[in-house]
Amino acid sequence: MTPHPHVPMTYYSDVVDRRDAATMMRGLVGVLTWESHDTNRRECFFLRKAVPYYYGGKRGKEIRPLFTQIEPPYLRRLWRKVEVATNCSFEACFINYYENEKGNLGWHGDNSPSIDQTRPVCILSLGSPRILLFRPCINHDKVYPVITEPGSVIEMHAGIQTTWDHHMPPMLGTHGPRMSLVFRGLV
Repeated sequence: MTPHPHVPMTYYSDVVDRRDAATMMRGLVGVLTWESHDTNRRECFFLRKAVPYYYGGKRGKEIRPLFTQIEPPYLRRLWRKVEVATNCSFEACFINYYENEKGNLGWHGDNSPSIDQTRPVCILSLGSPRILLFRPCINHDKVYPVITEPGSVIEMHAGIQTTWDHHMPPMLGTHGPRMSLVFRGLV
């Protein structure tokens, strides 16, 4: 467990063994029902609490509802590993799947009104390592990179979603697929 010196987050390495992470990613890719709203990534969503959840409403853009699926066994095991490592419970898991180095996600904060901002948001990374960038909302000149290794978890501390943005840029060169499982507490 390593706190970041500038960003309100903590990095946990090897929450999931790398070999297990690769096996679980392949298993999840094959059994999940994916939505695709752009060419950069596929996504799916799981809820353990019956609340409406909306996604995509940043800076006046339209938001859309997400619909949950039944959790496959691989996901239940990963969910539990993240909860044990971070000593926090979560009611939602949003999964992003990026097939190659072109997959990316623009600057944003996880800002659905359903998210409990008094709890952390945690990202479990599976597949190829990628860079996740962080910047304060009030000063876009300062950008802090964090490399997400397979099996690692980034715990974004409570409240960070309202004061910091994060972004996964496309990569140069050839990179394999990556999956991020984003765990959130709900109100």
